[in-house]
Amino acid sequence: ELTGYMRTKFASEGIQSMATVPIMLKGQLWGHIDFDDCKQERIWSAVEIDALKTVALLLGALVERVRLDAELRASERRFRRIAEALPVIIGDYRQGRVLYVSPPAAEMLGHSAQALANASFSTLFADPDECTALLARLAQQQTIEDSEVTYRRADGSLLPAAVSTRHID
Repeated sequence: ELTGYMRTKFASEGIQSMATVPIMLKGQLWGHIDFDDCKQERIWSAVEIDALKTVALLLGALVERVRLDAELRASERRFRRIAEALPVIIGDYRQGRVLYVSPPAAEMLGHSAQALANASFSTLFADPDECTALLARLAQQQTIEDSEVTYRRADGSLLPAAVSTRHID
């Protein structure tokens, strides 16, 4: 039986009975979901309460999913800003193909990033055998630190560089 403010509030809205279930996020109360009956006082059945609990769980999961999606998008934006500010080449060493070239790396090589996307790694090297050896080393060691290589720019000039790379699943 309610008294005081809540009784007055319910009466002003014509609420005779209410069932309330909390909405939890990460074990913390985020809000609640209510069913009101404005026609009669009643005791809510277990099925009705279970339905409310299910809706509360789904709503909590939806809110959490939206939050996680927003965090993921923010993380992706941060990664993209970093990757686009540094000379970065990302590829699949097993297939020997370039997947992504940052604008600074493309500029250093004298190509557009689009022209290098899906290119063979060997086309970047002055000596294709050097590329083959580097990819074999990466496959065996899973990481390479400061390996000296020579790239060939689009204009044919050579670009000495230090490569650090690692296998990422």
